[in-house]
Amino acid sequence: MRAVLKASFVCVCFLLQAFMPIALAQQLPRHQDPNTFGPQPPDATTLFDLYGVIFNTTAAENYPSALSWLGWAKLVYAPGGLNATLGNYHELLGREIGSLNLTRADIDLIRGYLQHLRVSDADSLIKVALSELHDSNTTLGELRSYSVTLGQSLKGSPSKLLSGSDEVSALILKQLEEIKVLQGQSEAIKNPVQSSAMRTQVSIEVTPSKGLLGSEVELSGILTDSSGNPVQMRVVTVYVDGRVFTRLRTDSYGGFTWRFDLPFLYKDYVSVSAEYWPSRTDVGVYLPSASNIVQVGLIWFTPGIKLSLPDEVYPGKSFTVSGMISNGSIPLGGMALELAAFGSVTPLVSAEGGTFVTTINVPAWTLEGSSIIKAESLPLGVRARANEH
Repeated sequence: MRAVLKASFVCVCFLLQAFMPIALAQQLPRHQDPNTFGPQPPDATTLFDLYGVIFNTTAAENYPSALSWLGWAKLVYAPGGLNATLGNYHELLGREIGSLNLTRADIDLIRGYLQHLRVSDADSLIKVALSELHDSNTTLGELRSYSVTLGQSLKGSPSKLLSGSDEVSALILKQLEEIKVLQGQSEAIKNPVQSSAMRTQVSIEVTPSKGLLGSEVELSGILTDSSGNPVQMRVVTVYVDGRVFTRLRTDSYGGFTWRFDLPFLYKDYVSVSAEYWPSRTDVGVYLPSASNIVQVGLIWFTPGIKLSLPDEVYPGKSFTVSGMISNGSIPLGGMALELAAFGSVTPLVSAEGGTFVTTINVPAWTLEGSSIIKAESLPLGVRARANEH
């Protein structure tokens, strides 16, 4: 009954040896029928908390994180027909996350088409995006129905699931409003403009060009007409990764500045751009324009996790898992972690020295073979999620 280590760091597999029937019988209370032993349903509170995180990260449009949490949820096992219900719920969640992610990508692409006056391409993609949003809304209705069913099956309140679905519903409405704005911009471009309408140009720069997540950078730019004259007291919209971050008004020299903190996005860079759209009396006087795109580098770190495990584990028994999370040689205290094993997820927080310890119960019904134990740290500040497995 020796443990077999399949991988280091955050993913460990145990080889669980099957007990002889007489050995299992000796561990049972004399008054309990051994035939009643079997897989138990997951804890409703813990499972619904996990689904709540999936809904929250989806509503925040952090789709990679939502998919990562969904992967954890798929490790949860339930007996009988409940396992099929969970499988259907996971399939609906994956479909919803994927559909909203596609719609976001389409919205960003539509905006790019309009910036380059590719109205026909923008109009075609607007139809696709609206269809995707309709599908998302339909799937969300199915998720709400399944949430109630899960609550009844697990004898737990589905309020956290329904609240999470409300957040996703708000996101669908938000994306719909963005598409409507883009439709209006498309119509404005297609409408004939006066022959005297002047071209405009927006130019921007961001300093410094690279920084730690959360550090401050400054955007500066200028709006001019085709003759190079400043266009003063006009509104310029600033985008970060294709999403509206702020709107600025040009000064008497056509210039504008904005200080902002780099977002906590764990990737190589964010793209910053700006655009000017004529409004009111400017329509027919000036043409819209989009700036150059500036890529601002992001600096962040991925912690390392080490686990310590016993050489032997037994069904129906508990064992201790300890470990350390660090950034190179620097231990990281106060880091939130999740440890997934045998269909359950245990939340942990590392101590001051970066260490953590917990007890894992091996279900008595666990069959002979391999079972994955997975540890993962949650993102915090400049430290990204540690998900090596």
